[in-house]
Amino acid sequence: MTDGYTPAKIAYRELRSAIGPWAKTNGYARWTGTQVGWQKPVEAQQQLLFKFEGHSFANSDIGNSYHGLIQLEPQGSKGSTILRQADFRALPRSGRTR
Repeated sequence: MTDGYTPAKIAYRELRSAIGPWAKTNGYARWTGTQVGWQKPVEAQQQLLFKFEGHSFANSDIGNSYHGLIQLEPQGSKGSTILRQADFRALPRSGRTR
């Protein structure tokens, strides 16, 4: 493994460890079928879901770029009907502010 990189398995474990307690406290349950995702029912028979994932063409031994997804769908649709969806990702180091 190259110095400065974390394997995907460790990164996912750290994300679950950091976000999991907050998600549980706020009524989210794990999103089945995702490495790092949570879901919860919201008003009007809808489901709010969010997850983090690495890009599929990355090298799992040296890590990769991660992005997130927030999605709103009808309860029980399991992704077949998406009402709203947005991606999020970290700012590049040069674009970060303090």
